[in-house]
Amino acid sequence: IIVSHTGENASMINCAKYLVDQNLSFILIGKEFSTLAKMSSLTIPQYSPKHEHPHDSISYTLSLTIILDLIYSILASSIK
Repeated sequence: IIVSHTGENASMINCAKYLVDQNLSFILIGKEFSTLAKMSSLTIPQYSPKHEHPHDSISYTLSLTIILDLIYSILASSIK
């Protein structure tokens, strides 16, 4: 799972290239139609607030944590 606001960070793209070269797939939580989205097997679009209100940052972080927890739970429950 890769999380990226823009989907254009060079370090993240290099990590994704490594995964693809190893025939491994990954899920992107980030910007649709970005470089990383084109490389991922699944993209979960994210809204990136500008943090104009004091609670925006907390809401964003909490929602991302919940998404990651759900993905982990689903993957863990599929392992028998």
